[in-house]
Amino acid sequence: MILSVLVFVLYGFDVIDEGSMLIWSYILIFIAAATSILFPIGYFIANPKKAKTALIGIGAFVILGGIAYVMAEDTIPTFLGAEAFEIDHSSSKNISTSLITTYLLSAVTLGVILYAEIAKYFK
Repeated sequence: MILSVLVFVLYGFDVIDEGSMLIWSYILIFIAAATSILFPIGYFIANPKKAKTALIGIGAFVILGGIAYVMAEDTIPTFLGAEAFEIDHSSSKNISTSLITTYLLSAVTLGVILYAEIAKYFK
């Protein structure tokens, strides 16, 4: 963090340029991505029994994404000005998959909330 403050101060005094700031931000992004990937892997190796529940959750998201991908259409929308977006079939499929995934996750969330509220009354 001190190094980031130093880089910011040096940029403020025009000692370094925007390119150096971009390189520093890329380095920080790489460090953040590496730690966010490596620490959970280390935790899974250290605690394999607890990793089972996390892997079940990850598997559920993968299955949900697969269901959304199968449901998605690759038709290019036709509306006034659609040509300006330059959407091809794969982009349309990815956008449709993202929207369907959002809808499915919203439905699951709503179902869990309703279940939790209704279950309170029967206890």
